[in-house]
Parts: sequence; structure tokens; C-alpha cells
Amino acid sequence: MDKVTEKNFVESLLKRFPEFQAYWDNFLNDYGSIDDEGIFTEVMPFADFVIDVIKSKDEKKIKDVFDFIELLVCKGDDSVQTVMTTGLLEYLMNKDPDEIQFSFFVEFMGKESVEYCKAWDKFCGTKTEGLWDKDE
Repeated sequence: MDKVTEKNFVESLLKRFPEFQAYWDNFLNDYGSIDDEGIFTEVMPFADFVIDVIKSKDEKKIKDVFDFIELLVCKGDDSVQTVMTTGLLEYLMNKDPDEIQFSFFVEFMGKESVEYCKAWDKFCGTKTEGLWDKDE
């Protein structure tokens, strides 16, 4: 796989998850052209896709999604790493516990993603349920 960059971000998501196409098309229909809006705008429909995958409780699909997120956190270019952490992971944390439960899907997250979320919790002075061991 080629390195995922801001320029090929959406293409990479669509290639890995063909079912993401419907989310992308709906996003474009709602917002029209997003030329020059940047990667933080492009991650919004992917966040919706990830939330729906989590809600599906399909553990194989959840693992596949979080494996790819981990790959992007670790191997994407700087803009991709930033949007996956500050754009996507923080967004998912904000959806806990009202829309999704971190404790359900944290086991599918990669090491770097978990470490980022713990660092964000520390920064915010919170402890997201399921993210921390009882002795931490």
C-alpha cells in the first residue's frame, strides 16, 4: 500500500472500505464541493461510517476498521496522523457514552491509538470508561 497522504486520503478509505462510498456520496450531496476544505472536512463522513460500524457490533468489521485507523495513525503522513487522532479518535471519545461505548470497542484499537486516547484523557483530566485498567 502506498503511503496515505492528504491527497489520497479519501481514495484510500474508499479502496479499503467500498461501503464507505455511500457515506462519501451523501456527504458530497449535502455539502457540495469541498475543494480546498482540507482533510478535517473529509474525515467527517468517515467518522459517521466508523460509528455505524461500531453500532453494528460486527467484531470482524470493527477490527478491520481499527486496524486501518492504527495504520493511518502510525504510517500516514503528518496531516493524516493528525486528522486520525485529533479529528477521529477525539470525536469518538466525545461520543462516549451517549452514542457509542468506548468500553465495547477499545479492545479492537491499536496500541498507538489507545496511547493517544489515554494522553488526551490525561490532558482533559478525564478517564474514559474502558480505556483504562483498574490499576491505572
